[in-house]
Amino acid sequence: MYAILKKEITSYLSSLVAYVTIGVFLLVLGLFLWVFPDSSILDYGYAGLDSLFNTAPYLFMFLVPAITMRSLAEERKEGTFELLLTRPLTDWQIVMGKYLANVVLVLFALIPTLVYYYSVYTLGTPQGNIDTGGVIGSYIGLFLLGSSFAAIGLFASSITKNQIIAFTIAVFLCFFFYSGFDSLSGLLSLQDLGLQGLGITEHYQSVSRGVLDTRDLFYFLILAALFLWLTFFVLLRQRGKSLKGTVMLSALSLLIFIGLGSNHVFTRFDFTKEKRYTLSPVSRGIMDSLQKPVKVTVYLEGDFPGGMKRLQRATKDMLNDLQAYSHGNLQFDFTDPIKGLNDVGQDQVIQSLKANGLEPTYLSIKTDNGLTQKLIIPGAFVTVGARQVPVNLLQKRMALSDDEQLNNSIQNLEYAFTSAIKKAEANGKPPIGFTAGHNELTDLQLKDAMVSLSDGYEVGRIDLKLIPFDSLKKIKLVVIPKPDKPFTELEKFKLDQYIMQGGRVLWTIDQVSAELDSMRGHGGEQLAFNKQLNLDDQLFVYGVRINYDLIADINSSQIPVATGRVGGQAQIQMVPWLFYPIFMPLSKNPIMKKPGWHPQRICQHN
Repeated sequence: MYAILKKEITSYLSSLVAYVTIGVFLLVLGLFLWVFPDSSILDYGYAGLDSLFNTAPYLFMFLVPAITMRSLAEERKEGTFELLLTRPLTDWQIVMGKYLANVVLVLFALIPTLVYYYSVYTLGTPQGNIDTGGVIGSYIGLFLLGSSFAAIGLFASSITKNQIIAFTIAVFLCFFFYSGFDSLSGLLSLQDLGLQGLGITEHYQSVSRGVLDTRDLFYFLILAALFLWLTFFVLLRQRGKSLKGTVMLSALSLLIFIGLGSNHVFTRFDFTKEKRYTLSPVSRGIMDSLQKPVKVTVYLEGDFPGGMKRLQRATKDMLNDLQAYSHGNLQFDFTDPIKGLNDVGQDQVIQSLKANGLEPTYLSIKTDNGLTQKLIIPGAFVTVGARQVPVNLLQKRMALSDDEQLNNSIQNLEYAFTSAIKKAEANGKPPIGFTAGHNELTDLQLKDAMVSLSDGYEVGRIDLKLIPFDSLKKIKLVVIPKPDKPFTELEKFKLDQYIMQGGRVLWTIDQVSAELDSMRGHGGEQLAFNKQLNLDDQLFVYGVRINYDLIADINSSQIPVATGRVGGQAQIQMVPWLFYPIFMPLSKNPIMKKPGWHPQRICQHN
């Protein structure tokens, strides 16, 4: 087998066709990565090789068949295949020798693409700001794809003596297995059969992110083994032999059996630097316990600039990760609800989405003709039976740059989807009560929290003086939203008994009066004083003590402050406020991701 492998590699590299084929592959790939605006890394704006791994499969559909077309077709045409059979080689050794030689040649074609990795590594801001682990995982996926295409090309070369016919058949089969099953699954009569799982696209996209799932690995191994077995079968049939009792048949059966078993017992290897595709135990537990089918419809579809493409890709990746642990109960699709509609139809759709909780927005896009506005709907609906929960994917916060808002949105995806799925699957809405009667935050100040919670909970106000204890026990959570007046002993007693019987209380208490809005309006100065809430003794019994101190930290956030007036207009500047420290959470709960991850930028040189 080694002699066959060496002969094939030497023969191929001795011809001009090899260098022309690989050279054209690298040239076209370079054009897609650096020149064509729709896939250019410079236009994308972030240090990554997503364009390479999205474009390479389509180029492989032509490169790999060009490498494999002569493997067996040329041998049979020149009459050297019969001479090969006279050597002390089995049919299995001939097939595997030629297959491994083709795989090595595919690897030779991939090695020069490392120059693109080095280019992005050098251009990154700061230099080296690229996820090397994720790139390694993506290259593993591309290598597995090339190995599968090599097996398909070898099979096509075995059934004909004409290299051009072998090339054409191999291109067709590679395209069909990569995209054909996805197209078939889109047919109305075949949508429920899950045919996309038989195609390469779903498995390759999963691995190309930098995550190696054993189910995807076994898929590529089984696909390659299937076409190697077909090649072996064709060679035996051409010589009038039978497959009965062959080791290859037993090996293929064993591999298929292992592949089917891997759907139930699997593991995943996340090569990314910050393990961003590793779900928290909380999210895995929610997905593992799904009892009903869940459908997620994402409206973030269309042609977007680089930043929004990142959110689109991250959303698809997150749903793929959640789907991996759902035992087939989670399905999702991406769609554009306003595509092809006139202005009246678009307005109707937008109003309907707003009424159901989604927030459309306008995206500013720079073009050669200036700045244009594009209406997008960065949201999704999670549907379980007749229950539908909206998910707004784009998180907006004041005083944050576009990159920071986008980064926050991507980090929030796991919590956004898992919480929405949990709400949609829950039976009924548990009640949540915000206390009143102690000068707490008003309904206007709590509006965003109440609206957000209303998707999965019944939200309202409760007065501890008036509410009967039997009614208080039915409350799922009691929130004390920043009171200013003291609690009575009766109210404290009700809270204590509520907690002792399993109730939950969220204490949002300020012991010192120091408000940001007052700080902004008084030139950066304010008198802070203690609040008397009469809760110290009760909290101390629970092992909690809230000090009457303000924490000052040189590592603090910035707030807008009026620093003077120019031309009758207030001058607003962002200045650090020492009493607004930046805390770095270490929790792995899906409500917060690891804080060390920042959006990767790439320098664009004009």
